Amino acid sequence: MMLKTTRDAIIKDLLRARPRGPIGRRVTYTTQEEYDYDKHKDVVIPIPSDPQWGYTDEELFSLELRAEDDVQKYVLDTWFEGKSIYSIGRKKATVTRRVNKLWGARLSAVVNRVTRGGGAGIYNVRKGYYSSDGEFGHIYASSKEEAQRFADMFFGYLLSNGDKPRIQFVRFGSPKEVIIMNAKTVQSAADKIKNYRDQIKSLQQQIEQQSVWLDTLNTVEQQQLAAEEA
Repeated sequence: MMLKTTRDAIIKDLLRARPRGPIGRRVTYTTQEEYDYDKHKDVVIPIPSDPQWGYTDEELFSLELRAEDDVQKYVLDTWFEGKSIYSIGRKKATVTRRVNKLWGARLSAVVNRVTRGGGAGIYNVRKGYYSSDGEFGHIYASSKEEAQRFADMFFGYLLSNGDKPRIQFVRFGSPKEVIIMNAKTVQSAADKIKNYRDQIKSLQQQIEQQSVWLDTLNTVEQQQLAAEEA
């Protein structure tokens, strides 16, 4: 997992008009003129020597900013004390500008490409497309194709009608991290098992109570019949 200081430094760099890139992979810039239809004039566009400003797919994906909402939350938490976007008045324009630059111009293309293509790392395995469909857990695989094979092998039998488990690339990482990432899922399963056992115990007690009631009712009926016959 990326250190917070490293993460903050990369994000701060990406918000520059001309990101510098990491030490040892500094980028240089040339310029070209393009016509800006909004401003109705030619503007000078900086062209970096590396289209990803010296950062790898792994570094940019590991920022854990996977959607525009994630970026907005980061901006609000970092520069606006975590306030709501609706409570900062005219500063909303600043948030919008930073979100557009960080997500729209810097990260979205990389995140979408990595999410689609996967890589050597951790994959989430689910029953279906949506979170409400339930989660099987996380697995490590060297590629998206291998992840799907593992998911089919380990979890496919739990599905019916020929359905296949759904996989999603979560992060670059190692097999050891699977245990950490599955801890929450394991605990959730353990909690459910305990809850189900408690329900079974409660139902057994109710069954016993109903059985005692039926036995008592039967005894009462027998005694009344015997008294009537006497």
